[in-house]
Amino acid sequence: MRSTIKMALCCVLVFGIVGLTGCKKKGQEAETEGAKTEPVKEAKVQLEVNVKKALSDIKAETEKLDIEQLKASAKKYKDAVVAKKSELNELMVKMKDAPVTQILEKEGQALMEEIESLNKAIAALNERFAVCYNEIKELGGDVSGLSDE
Repeated sequence: MRSTIKMALCCVLVFGIVGLTGCKKKGQEAETEGAKTEPVKEAKVQLEVNVKKALSDIKAETEKLDIEQLKASAKKYKDAVVAKKSELNELMVKMKDAPVTQILEKEGQALMEEIESLNKAIAALNERFAVCYNEIKELGGDVSGLSDE
């Protein structure tokens, strides 16, 4: 009975994660709402991986970069997504191995919040990666090696 409940909870989590991270069409982007960050200074050699910077600011910065700079920035975002997904997988294993009582208590709730936070970070990183990726394509650059995993 316990294993059935644990398995059901894990399935719900997995479907929730897939729903948050993998259901967008290519090129579909969500605008970040809320407060704007500080104005864009001059474009750096590559963008810094930043999930808090407004998507419109990221777009403005990418327009100032050349293809090689964009590729380097896209790779940084892709690497950050891979790292976050690895963290997420570790938490999912932890959740799967946890007793049902623990999942339903404060520890489990904290774990769920951490999983939700990672999912949001992954989604934000994917949006920013897409901005770089799409700009490379618009400039006629080669996107091989950057496409979806």
